[in-house]
Amino acid sequence: MADSASTPILRIGEATPVSEQGTLVNPCRADLVFAPWREAVDMLVRLCRSAWGESLHSLYLRGSVPRGTAVEHRSDIDTVCVLTAPPSSPVATQAAHITRAIRLHYPFCVAVDLRVIAYQALMDPYRSANLRFLLKTQGLCIEGDDLTARWAPPTLSEARMTLRALPSALAATRTSLAQQPGPPEAAGISLCGWVTKKIVRAGFERVAERERTYTRDLYPCWEAFARHTPQMAQPMYEVLALAVNPCFDTARIRDALLVGDWVVQMQDAV
Repeated sequence: MADSASTPILRIGEATPVSEQGTLVNPCRADLVFAPWREAVDMLVRLCRSAWGESLHSLYLRGSVPRGTAVEHRSDIDTVCVLTAPPSSPVATQAAHITRAIRLHYPFCVAVDLRVIAYQALMDPYRSANLRFLLKTQGLCIEGDDLTARWAPPTLSEARMTLRALPSALAATRTSLAQQPGPPEAAGISLCGWVTKKIVRAGFERVAERERTYTRDLYPCWEAFARHTPQMAQPMYEVLALAVNPCFDTARIRDALLVGDWVVQMQDAV
């Protein structure tokens, strides 16, 4: 893997303005799913239909693909599959088969994140509030009954899920790094990417109400954060570099966690 310090960070993504009513606007549209991503998405739908049949309630795209900003060999396909009945074979096995098939046929797609959830679990307000928020604000239904049409759009003041979860993410990362022996390199790289993305996005959530926009795209998150906290612009840029190109460098990860501590303790920019 390339050294994250030497790999350029592309200015990918954009922030979405809120509506006049102060609610978040979903920027995802079917006509923004361009080729060659369209072909990969069509294959995804066919494979999910074949795997789960009538149990497939609905299927959603998230991320850059339904916003028309996906970049070949840089972006992945994020999906959420909702099932109404338990499948006849293990979900993990079926999902792994689907993701492997798409990666084989469409190698320009960096990864396929296929999350499968039961209908009842998604509708449970105590279990899946964050996922419903993501689907409502950044999801596109590409198959089945669109559940998000029934949900009220959230306001910008409600968009704090990453910030609320950040303290536990920082603690979990420190615990993992402190274990002897530490995590293997592949797990360490995954941990690095996971926690640094949360730090960058939580930093944005601290300034989102002043920005009057919303995004989960990493570069726009950093830009907005830097505008309102210039004294932390460079340290957060280092976190951004790890989020975009994660590596298992424990010293750099620990430095990133200190930036996360600062985000937790900072006052909102309002």
